[in-house]
Amino acid sequence: MVMEKPFDLGYCMALSGDPWQNHPRVTKIRWIKRLAQFEELIENNHTDFISMSRAFIREPYLVKSFKGGNTVEASCISCNKCFAAVFNNIPLNCYEKGIPEKYFE
Repeated sequence: MVMEKPFDLGYCMALSGDPWQNHPRVTKIRWIKRLAQFEELIENNHTDFISMSRAFIREPYLVKSFKGGNTVEASCISCNKCFAAVFNNIPLNCYEKGIPEKYFE
């Protein structure tokens, strides 16, 4: 079962502050996975950096795909099965379609 996300995409945006004030800049804007959204955040001075983790577990060459124009959105659905696997001594990988039975034997 995939848990429903309690926040809207990019809910950390409210924390990013005015770039012209002395507010800290947020580098992690959660659950944003579309290249156009990343570009908009940087172009509008909402952030200087984009941080991602789970998307790279599923697609290690995601940035290269963005750069080459082959991908416009990460396919990670943020189900957290990758991290749940690690906490259960199962190798880090994307398990969105389920963890193989061999790990439960």
